[in-house]
Amino acid sequence: MKKLTSALLLIFSLLFLLYPVSYGINNLKVIFIFVFCLLLLVAACNKWKHKIHFKIDPKYYIWIVFILAAATRLAAVFVLEPYMTQLSDFERAFEASQTMDFSADYYKVFYHWILLPSILNVIYKVFGASQLVALCFNALVLIASSMLVYKIGCLLYKNRNLGFLGALVYIFWPANILYTLILTPEHICVLILLTVMYLFLRIENSNADRYGLKSVVAHVAIGILLALGAFFKNFSPVFLIGFLIYFVMVCLQTKPPKRYYINKLITIVVIILSFAAAQNVTFAVVDHLTDTHVARNITPCYLNVGLRDSGTYSAENYNMYFSALEENNFDYKETNKQILDKLFTQKEANLSLSFFDNKANIAFGKNYAGMEDYARMDWLKDSVDAGEHYRLGTFFGTIVQRCNSYYFQIIVFLMAIGLIVMYQKRDLKIFLLYLIFFGSLLLLLLVEAQNRYMYAIQPIICILSALGLQWFYNRYKQNPTKVEVES
Repeated sequence: MKKLTSALLLIFSLLFLLYPVSYGINNLKVIFIFVFCLLLLVAACNKWKHKIHFKIDPKYYIWIVFILAAATRLAAVFVLEPYMTQLSDFERAFEASQTMDFSADYYKVFYHWILLPSILNVIYKVFGASQLVALCFNALVLIASSMLVYKIGCLLYKNRNLGFLGALVYIFWPANILYTLILTPEHICVLILLTVMYLFLRIENSNADRYGLKSVVAHVAIGILLALGAFFKNFSPVFLIGFLIYFVMVCLQTKPPKRYYINKLITIVVIILSFAAAQNVTFAVVDHLTDTHVARNITPCYLNVGLRDSGTYSAENYNMYFSALEENNFDYKETNKQILDKLFTQKEANLSLSFFDNKANIAFGKNYAGMEDYARMDWLKDSVDAGEHYRLGTFFGTIVQRCNSYYFQIIVFLMAIGLIVMYQKRDLKIFLLYLIFFGSLLLLLLVEAQNRYMYAIQPIICILSALGLQWFYNRYKQNPTKVEVES
């Protein structure tokens, strides 16, 4: 069985290198320069390590992460907020947060734009309604996310140094800092998904073979959080499938005792039941906020855009779904049936390899100017240009955009190097994070292709890039040391 596990991990690693890695690294010159500089830095550290007396106690890492995240996010908000004008769906969210008007048909389908304005409206009652208050809320959410990136790294690697490295990569990612200025529900989704990862890894590290009250509470919380996450950006199916595959791989690798199978069956049942219950309750809340019955399944709407024409945004294809809804008197099941019938039975969907290759490049690759991770910076540029702050917009669109693109390619490269460590160690917890990231990007190939849609799962890149950095360091240092996580 161990040979089967190794073979499966090898196949997965090759697929992961094919997509998304090959789409995210398009400038090898940047990678070569980075590796050269990294090796020089490691060599210098090895040569001068006995003369360097400055050392940070790992118990202060969490506070350093908090301070750095707070300084960067809040500075971005207070300095740049006056230049920001929310656009498109972000503008609609800001307006709805003040009016609480969800009467448009738009919200009956795109219900993931309802809860963020509702949360902000509650905050406005204390601090007043303004864009500054909304963006400060973004900053607080992302500060918490930064701390969770650190905690997840510590749990995943049992090494606080690696957790700290992953958090620093996340904190100083240029687009991560500046995207605090965009009013999107995906910020909350990031926090929710990171919390799910943290809870799952904590339980797996503490009592994988036992199932007590602590495990039940954690798995109920995971189910509830995944249900809530679907109302901000829906990657929940990928997590549920990822957990199931992880348990199967553990069984193949270790041949655990019978109680393990029973415990993990209970785990899956508890997560699914709590997920279903929380989803129903949340739908009831959303129905109340909109004063109508919103759609329970909008997958066909997204497929109708994601599998037609170029697979990118199309008002015509979205309107096709809304027109069908009106014709069917907002009978969602009948509308979904009609849309899916046209796509697959009548073979109107585009399922060619070239089609998906193009979508993969949009989702995780470069734009026409050769820039990776470009969409977030494009939205920032457009948002400042809307207020006629063109010099700032040009700065975002040129210097910051290029730096952000290089940063993205480097950490994707480091994440790819981390695959070597994952495969060598056959570490299934690390594999789980790669699997979730891979599955999420496969999901994005089916829906409307937008580069910014990967934002909610991008913290995984940062966590896994630390493994790549450690791999390089271990190749050139003499005395490896390890800082264990405190229980």
